[in-house]
Amino acid sequence: MAATNGSAWRPSTTAEVAGSDKPVSVILGGHEVSVTHAYCGRPMQIKGLDDIRTDIDALEELASRPEVDVAMRQRIELRLRFLKAGAKAEQDAEYEIEFYARKRSDVVTIHGLRIECEGRTAAIDHLIMNRRLQIWLCESKSVSEAVHITEDGEWWRSFRGERQEMPSPIEQNHHHVEVLEDVFSSGLVSLKTSVERLRPRIKTLVVISKRGRIVRPPVGSQVEGLDTVIKCDLLMSKIKRANEESIAAPVVSIQHVVSTETLKVLARSWYRCMHQRNETGQPDLVLPQKH
Repeated sequence: MAATNGSAWRPSTTAEVAGSDKPVSVILGGHEVSVTHAYCGRPMQIKGLDDIRTDIDALEELASRPEVDVAMRQRIELRLRFLKAGAKAEQDAEYEIEFYARKRSDVVTIHGLRIECEGRTAAIDHLIMNRRLQIWLCESKSVSEAVHITEDGEWWRSFRGERQEMPSPIEQNHHHVEVLEDVFSSGLVSLKTSVERLRPRIKTLVVISKRGRIVRPPVGSQVEGLDTVIKCDLLMSKIKRANEESIAAPVVSIQHVVSTETLKVLARSWYRCMHQRNETGQPDLVLPQKH
């Protein structure tokens, strides 16, 4: 990625794969398959953000119709504003992540991932995974003025002097973790080596727009997950610091670190499932119920 936000660079939405050599076993849909993949000396972005231009064009065309009354046009314009602002927040977070990860061979990333498992769905803005199989789930939120978190853990944002209630992104991340835990605990998508069946460790972050202000509850409030709420420009610093602390922890051993090859094979197995996604808004990864 270019060094400035003004760059026209866009990440690839497909995985780039080099030649192959050593096979690794991957469990997909309850079946073990052998996947061959070689270290290609550069990082892998499995999927970039979806292009929402079609959605924007459709709403703008609808708003321009002469038969649309003023009230409906205002609702459409509000929807457009939120859609564009949300996309900008996601793009900013993607930029911060890929600026850090694009030259690394020990990190894989997925942006705009939708997963359905056992009847539950997760829409994950950004997923980052490293060789210690630490998975970071990042929920991006567009905030142009300020976002407020109450002592009860409720969220609202101020916009043009008005209070707008919003769902707690901390709770949204909890739901995403539960769905992803289902994916791994069910064995529908997992990875095993000759040493052990590996289970990723999942962490979460709520990423607020750079221009937004975070108003936290008073010191001493018992709101779970406050430490996961950060500004977009601090995203990768937070992750790098946590990763460094985990490396220094005495419980970490060589068995908790997978090779670059193994990491990329796991990412490729996810991509295989996602590659069949159609354009009807269906989840990227739909996993059958395990009986």
